[in-house]
Amino acid sequence: MVNVKAHTRKTKKGRTGVKSHVRKLPPLWEKTDRGMKRNRRNFLVLTREQSNLFTPGGDSLQGGFENSYDEVKRVFGEPTISQKEFSKGSKTDAEWNVVLDDGTHFSIYNYKDGNNYLGAEGLPLSKITDWHVGGRHGDTNKIMSFLKEKGFNVGGVN
Repeated sequence: MVNVKAHTRKTKKGRTGVKSHVRKLPPLWEKTDRGMKRNRRNFLVLTREQSNLFTPGGDSLQGGFENSYDEVKRVFGEPTISQKEFSKGSKTDAEWNVVLDDGTHFSIYNYKDGNNYLGAEGLPLSKITDWHVGGRHGDTNKIMSFLKEKGFNVGGVN
């Protein structure tokens, strides 16, 4: 199981609405007749429901890369949140929320260049190539190294 701290929310009276605790995600290791075996990937792409529970917020832009939508989808699978799930006028058309095997989380998303934000003048999802990476500042090197291992030519934020 991957441990990810759940986030807390302050209520109007200053009380914490959700206790900070560790939640379990599906395992990155599986039991076989020969012992424990690592799953095919060393990361999980969260479902929308998991993302609502496990993504604590407080993330900011850490860098980005240029690749086709199809290549990002080949590595990470279907987006956590797809174009149809965002409202019109949303700044994003696709977003993947990813958790590494050590619990580090980050997101990959386009920003203000797709049909949701620009309407007919925006790029269709299949033509988007500029991807942003959001995460926590302390995890930037780890996230960027992971993406480089996956074959993405990443750049950091200056």
